Amino acid sequence: MSLTRKIAYNTLVQSAGRVISALIGFGVIAATARYLGRQGFGQYTTVMAFSGFFSTIAGFGISLVVTNELGKKGLNVNKFLSNAFTLRIVSSFAILGLGALIGFLMPYPLLVKKA
Repeated sequence: MSLTRKIAYNTLVQSAGRVISALIGFGVIAATARYLGRQGFGQYTTVMAFSGFFSTIAGFGISLVVTNELGKKGLNVNKFLSNAFTLRIVSSFAILGLGALIGFLMPYPLLVKKA
């Protein structure tokens, strides 16, 4: 198989995978919305948006820094990865804990606050 055909085939497979994934996602969202109803789905999306926001912040860009630093010579890789992992765990717990605290202070129904 020529390089052009391999590239075309791989592009087609990736595109088909994305379309299938989008269709499945749309179906899951439609089923969830029907099952939960208008109010329940609104509460669900509030919880998911709020938790997604703090999960993104908890990532803190550490992976990007780790990838960049690993390319440098003379680095003690084991110590560096250990420190990066520890920093990521500690910062994740702190930020997600802060998110939970802020969530309880927001004017949402108790069910949303517990989620």
